[in-house]
Amino acid sequence: MAQESSGAVASEFKSELASATPASGARLTGTGPPELRNGIRPNLPISVWEGTKHDGRKLYRWSVATVVAANAVDVASSWRHPEANPFLAQPGSRFGLSSVALKAGFAGASLVIERFALRSNPKLYKKLAWLNFAIAGGLGFTARHNFSVH
Repeated sequence: MAQESSGAVASEFKSELASATPASGARLTGTGPPELRNGIRPNLPISVWEGTKHDGRKLYRWSVATVVAANAVDVASSWRHPEANPFLAQPGSRFGLSSVALKAGFAGASLVIERFALRSNPKLYKKLAWLNFAIAGGLGFTARHNFSVH
């Protein structure tokens, strides 16, 4: 009799677990492990859950696109014109192909460093996104200035 009632409880528990939905309304495929109904958390990796809160990944992706675009506009505004930055200037203080390579290398290196930082601390997505937007704004201002002096 005790086995029959424990079997019924186990069966009821399994059916309740199968029909359980996240209390936070989260859905599968994303980040953040929400608690399920009755405090039960499934044995799944954290990366499988998508919480209801915005973690900043989409904002970060847009910020990377903005930085890349701002760098491209800055390169276009400087191309074959005198370069004020002596580190980027070719001999004769012109902005040329080697200047573009250096600028692309710096931009790429900064994005790789951000990527490593985000792997170790995913909470930085929003902060790095706003940093990228600020950098893109500075590059946009520089490009505007470059276009106005040419």
